[in-house]
Amino acid sequence: MHKISIITVCKNSEKTIGKTIESVLSQNYPDLEYIIVDGKSTDSTLTVVEQYQKEFSNIFKVISEQDRNMTEAFNKGWRLAGGDIIGFLNSDDQYAEGALAAVEKAFIANGEPDFVVGNCEFVNNIKILSVSKPTVIKLFLLYIIGCYIPHPSVFFNKCTAKKIGYYNEDFRFAMDLEYWVRALKNNLRFVYIDKTLSYFFLSEKQLSTRYFGQVQAEAEKIYDNKFLLAVRDLARDLGFKEKIMKYYDIKIR
Repeated sequence: MHKISIITVCKNSEKTIGKTIESVLSQNYPDLEYIIVDGKSTDSTLTVVEQYQKEFSNIFKVISEQDRNMTEAFNKGWRLAGGDIIGFLNSDDQYAEGALAAVEKAFIANGEPDFVVGNCEFVNNIKILSVSKPTVIKLFLLYIIGCYIPHPSVFFNKCTAKKIGYYNEDFRFAMDLEYWVRALKNNLRFVYIDKTLSYFFLSEKQLSTRYFGQVQAEAEKIYDNKFLLAVRDLARDLGFKEKIMKYYDIKIR
């Protein structure tokens, strides 16, 4: 059996962190490590976390210290992780029932790929609004469609960091996009499974919403291939983006 490490980065998440933790524990996965990296919360986030840590001390690791940015916090947790499989779950998101068991099964069935990716449902407090379904993962699709790979539904083989390193801490917001591009340029292997693995809860407080312009600016730095950028712009101008998504049955938020 594979050991799975889950990393949650949080700061002032007292209203949501409990449900996030419950979604991890309710997986009932036998060999689990749960790492929480807190950025010196000033609310009761750490109190909530420590209550769970006391009850599940055999699987919990908790850090609470200032971070330069969220990307640095991700990397702190990643470097601590001892699992064969690693996942990142934000402090306001949740895993779907049976997600971790399905991920481990996919790693075994597909000869230990570099990544296993599933679907992600985008929800508010009332209902599911949309589903992200990254059926095919290719570099040119990242250019044409954008960052359509849902971060909380991606699981990493522990060997990926040895192959291409950790997240680039120069990127505060688009660190995941930069990593997918780097991985594909280095021919790392993604395996897709048609199962909802996570729920992404939409909120105005999220960094991607509050700093949309900066997210877009970072994305432009990542897309450094002028030919593919030209192809992207042409495809979008001619309406090919939607046709390509339909062809591959890709759905995005």
